[in-house]
Amino acid sequence: MESFSRWRYDSSSLYEKPNNLSEEIEEYPELKESIQRFLDNPEMKRYAARELKEARHGNRK
Repeated sequence: MESFSRWRYDSSSLYEKPNNLSEEIEEYPELKESIQRFLDNPEMKRYAARELKEARHGNRK
């Protein structure tokens, strides 16, 4: 039987602040695409975190 420790990973990098925000954005193509869509479409409706949470909660009912 394989031990659990074989599947563990180092999560310390999850708590490190990026040195450069542009570098972090470049590391995540999905984030970069999302930000670009946001910038390219100023008429797009913006939602507050509370609004998104309420919408998700409403969809579960």
